[in-house]
Amino acid sequence: MKTVFYLMTRNIYMDVDPSLKSLLKNGNIDRVYILAEDNDIGFELPKKVIVKNISGWKQRLDPNGPNFSCRWSYMVMMKVLISQMFPKLDRALTIDLDTIVRGDLSPLWEMDLDGYYFAGAREPFWTQRYGQDYVNAGVLMWNLVRMRDGMADMLIDRMNKKQYTFVEQDCINETCWDRIKVIDAAYNAGDWTERPRSEIKIRHYMASKGLWKTEPEVLKYAKMTWEEVFR
Repeated sequence: MKTVFYLMTRNIYMDVDPSLKSLLKNGNIDRVYILAEDNDIGFELPKKVIVKNISGWKQRLDPNGPNFSCRWSYMVMMKVLISQMFPKLDRALTIDLDTIVRGDLSPLWEMDLDGYYFAGAREPFWTQRYGQDYVNAGVLMWNLVRMRDGMADMLIDRMNKKQYTFVEQDCINETCWDRIKVIDAAYNAGDWTERPRSEIKIRHYMASKGLWKTEPEVLKYAKMTWEEVFR
């Protein structure tokens, strides 16, 4: 089953709407989970979108740890626990809400992940700086089966103890750098990616202070009704 996860605190529930609509219209996926702080996020959702309250899992995080109150919110650390929250899933895609999906994501479920914990698109700047592949965590395909070998616990333990600038992104790149599969940048096309629009499967805006919300493409999906999404 092609399953996608968004993770968010209640102050940004409404912001997921454009990304979610583009995902359901273009992504060819089977199910979406919104992992949240509540049992619902305050507005109507289609049946294939399920809201799951994961606030109970916060006990795995150290509230006095160096990353718990980071500007990205503690939810970024919770990504690594999806393998334990959903023990029957073999793989899943996590995606940030400042994204627009433009094409079929099925190939991400079809690629070989044997030997890898994750798959993600390379960030050229940090790759060059560190001298090894460094991927952006805004769009990640997870090998949940392999994550259950103890890696999820290791990553949580590290994030509970060591401060990171980009929290889970830095932690997984530091810990799993030789077990992360690099995928085509078309699946996480940020500012560093120069590709024709026709080739981009996921546009990741990564704009500060919410400026991405004013992008014409984002506004188009924000205005779209669910009837138009599934038409």
